[in-house]
Parts: sequence; C-alpha cells; structure tokens
Amino acid sequence: MTGPANKHYIKEIFIRFFYFFQTLLKNKMVLAKKALKSTLLKTKK
Repeated sequence: MTGPANKHYIKEIFIRFFYFFQTLLKNKMVLAKKALKSTLLKTKK
C-alpha cells in the first residue's frame, strides 16, 4: 500500500468505528431511559 491510500484506509476505519460507537452509545442511552422509566413506574405502584 502507498502512503496516501493507507491514510485513507485508516481514516475510513476510524469513521466507521466512530459511527458504530456512537450508535452503540445511543442504544445504551435509550435502554437506560427505558429501564429508568420502568423502575419509576414500579416504584409508583
């Protein structure tokens, strides 16, 4: 691999990893909110 191509490849991996991590984080936040809501509902009853 040449220098520029290698840099582009690394950049591509980094972007994909960042996007994947962001999605994972969002999903965890949603799950956490759902868990919190269900816990609050349980304590209200």
